[in-house]
Amino acid sequence: MNSSDEPRAQKRRLSRLFRDLNVKLSDLFKESEYTIVKSDDEEKLYVRLKDSEINILSLNLLEVYEESKLILNHDDNLAIGKGFFNFLLKDTNSSYLGDKIKVSGTHNGEIERKHLALAIILMNPSFSIDLSKIIEEKTYDIEDILFDNLFIGTINDADFLNNESLTASDYKELIPEVDQIIFSLLSQISFEHNVLFNNPRAQLLKPIEDSRYPNRELKIDFKMNSDTEPLLYFLAAEEMEYPHLKYLEYYHVLEYYFNHARMQKINEILNHLITVKLKSKSKDEISQYYKYSSLMDYHLNPQKNKESDQLTEIIEKDIKYSLIVESINEDDIDPKFLSEKIFNIEKTVIGNYSQVFDRDSKKLKSRASLEIEAKFCQELSRRIYKIRNHIVHTKKYEHSSVFVPNQKNFQALSDDLKLIRIIAFLMLIHY
Repeated sequence: MNSSDEPRAQKRRLSRLFRDLNVKLSDLFKESEYTIVKSDDEEKLYVRLKDSEINILSLNLLEVYEESKLILNHDDNLAIGKGFFNFLLKDTNSSYLGDKIKVSGTHNGEIERKHLALAIILMNPSFSIDLSKIIEEKTYDIEDILFDNLFIGTINDADFLNNESLTASDYKELIPEVDQIIFSLLSQISFEHNVLFNNPRAQLLKPIEDSRYPNRELKIDFKMNSDTEPLLYFLAAEEMEYPHLKYLEYYHVLEYYFNHARMQKINEILNHLITVKLKSKSKDEISQYYKYSSLMDYHLNPQKNKESDQLTEIIEKDIKYSLIVESINEDDIDPKFLSEKIFNIEKTVIGNYSQVFDRDSKKLKSRASLEIEAKFCQELSRRIYKIRNHIVHTKKYEHSSVFVPNQKNFQALSDDLKLIRIIAFLMLIHY
């Protein structure tokens, strides 16, 4: 490159960097309160109070650029370069009062509170910057407004990342190997020192922000539930942070009512049996007796009334198609996910999805034939049950894949998590 072109090239690089940072910082610094601008020489980025000349934050784009040049692949919490990688962590319980954990042995590095790696901090500002620390109208150093429990991990002897022939896509393929080092390190620190750092590969899903009721009084059409236990399962799910554990707690609500349905059937059978007269031993009466006897055997014998059957029973007979569909449509959930496999598990697609989907409204039909409604409920039950099993059963060599708590799987579960939450609540109000 001609030396006269270098200033223009650098200007283009800084302009690209500004655009990237503008997008990331705008997610944190809301437009209603802040504006993001660059200096006249385009070498600095300012986060400025709206309608003011006060810069809350000033960043040197040249410094960030020089540091980012060393990064060959990255995501929100991980930066990989030749022979090294950095990763963002938070001390979950804020229990570690020191500033540095020295790492030696299989790999060498440190986990420290000194935030020298500015580029990785700016890759995920929402994770790193604590807005509650901005309490005065003044310019802050970025170090002053980071979360107190934020740490940066560094492994600086990752030889497998030191191959000169590696391309950017090659580095991406090596991320699982990097993850293995991080997970091993965090597990050992947690066990040996009782210091729990968050898993950077399992960031929790953001809570759903419901804007339907802004700044006004809310009203509840209160319905009392007669059972305390399933309410506690539901509340535990609401408070749980990890999506797969939330799913299991919502499932516990459904599971709680399995025997309710069975006991109702048994009670019905017993009432009929009492009316059976055996004295005359007519063919009709004897036939009726054996009919009820076989029904008793079915409902009392767990081998003949599997958990999956009981789940289908409460979804199809207790909650019913119309209420499920009405609730899905009211919550503005795009039902398309029901027409697709989840976690590549066989038989999780709702086979008659096209029969219950209204192409005009892009919602599920409120009514269908009894046969179609029954099939939808049965296949929905099967999907829920198979997801539950996929989360619970983690025997590596018995399954083609197992559920691991990472961001990819959390995201894949998000729609089904909304669905089982709806069904669990419908079950509560049914009883």
